[in-house]
Amino acid sequence: ALADVPILALVPAVPPTTVGEALAAGASDVARLPVPSPILATRCRNMLKLSRREAAGAMALQRINEVLTADGDDAEALVKVLDITATLLGFDRASLIAHIEGSDHAFVIAANDAEPSQRFTLAIAEYPEVAEAIRTLTPVLIDDVLFHPLTANISEMLSSRRVRGIAVFPVQWRGRALGVFLLRKRNPGVSHLGARGVDLGKLIASITAAHL
Repeated sequence: ALADVPILALVPAVPPTTVGEALAAGASDVARLPVPSPILATRCRNMLKLSRREAAGAMALQRINEVLTADGDDAEALVKVLDITATLLGFDRASLIAHIEGSDHAFVIAANDAEPSQRFTLAIAEYPEVAEAIRTLTPVLIDDVLFHPLTANISEMLSSRRVRGIAVFPVQWRGRALGVFLLRKRNPGVSHLGARGVDLGKLIASITAAHL
């Protein structure tokens, strides 16, 4: 019953092997005594925040899986997935973009800021962040479009559309790029994702790949 409860182990300063023993016994984090009360309280609060964030991530992944299992090929289902993803990862807008290898164009399958039935094409050259994610098969994180080399040539256009922070997660199947998840926000900053957020984004893209 306590398997998911974060545990902070307080260990004596010596011997140093106590830290490894505490972690092996199931501790989530370790602090050496003596620990001032304010620091101890802060460490506990941070652990609780992380625990809640991980629980929210697990629930969101379960919901995405349920939606795709029930109606994976339906446009409205994909919009639901985009809504869940944008909320979970802290972005305003999300879209699922399909791309055929070698093509100069891509196809927007669904977007959470458009009608479910609305689809349109876009020129890959006008979306360098999308092209880079497809080329490298790795996530592209842009803290601020005004100062990132990938978006330097289109920064004014993006800012006029109220886009400052961007995250792109490639959707791949058996080593081939099928498209991307494109996430955008009106304010700069993507550091809130952290390693956990990036892993969640990659996992959601992986879950969606078969349906795309």
